[in-house]
Amino acid sequence: MSIVIEYNPREFIKEIDKYEKKRMRFVSYRTVNFLGKQVVKDVNKKYKEKGFFKDPVPLTLDSTFARTYQSKAEVDIFPKDDKSLFTNTPRNYLYPVIGGGSPKAYETRFVKWLKANNYMNQNQYPFANKSNPLIKTIGSNKRVLPAVYADIQRALRATDSRSIKYNAQGDQIQSQRVFAMKTRFPKKAKKKQNRYRPGIYRVSLQGGSKSKTFIQPLFTYGRKPSVKPKDVTFFDLVKKSSDKNIRRIFIREFEKNEARFNN
Repeated sequence: MSIVIEYNPREFIKEIDKYEKKRMRFVSYRTVNFLGKQVVKDVNKKYKEKGFFKDPVPLTLDSTFARTYQSKAEVDIFPKDDKSLFTNTPRNYLYPVIGGGSPKAYETRFVKWLKANNYMNQNQYPFANKSNPLIKTIGSNKRVLPAVYADIQRALRATDSRSIKYNAQGDQIQSQRVFAMKTRFPKKAKKKQNRYRPGIYRVSLQGGSKSKTFIQPLFTYGRKPSVKPKDVTFFDLVKKSSDKNIRRIFIREFEKNEARFNN
């Protein structure tokens, strides 16, 4: 999704027709180049303000990017989206929050992997059981560490291939059997409250036993959540900075160019 903001140099310079068009194009190119840098600086500065984001990762705070063109007085401003540099690009996970995309929560690699490998239905979403000490988190909003997702993937694969023994024990997630269920279970339980919710579970031995087991949820499945967009959108931030700076930058570059030609 793109929104265009246009400015006419006639708004900034009176009797602009008396100046050489080539020189005006040069000034315009310079203006949008510096404008893009200023807007990026302003938007990222807003991101860093206390309370704008809750416990943001460092990438989020420096996620705005400007792209200019050699032959056009244009600049594109957008959250970084280079998939060769990021596995989870700011453009994807920020748009539901700052506007410009679906209000649904962005699907991470872990979510896509669960669906692709048939561990979860397409209409489901995994919610971490953060009360489980094996689910390590970081930050005030308790983001699950990437290593946890990787360990669960290893454990699911190993359990499916039966490379983990029935009575295996250990401190790591992948030390014991881990399985995923897409529906409530066991089916033989007649009452719904006696069934486990869909999700990912880890099998452990009861204390002192070599055969009796119990299960603990690592993740439970539910409906894909929606994200409440902010009152101030990405477009609002870009336009506010652009409107504030465009005249100043244009006049500055115009005067610098005129001084160069008149000397």
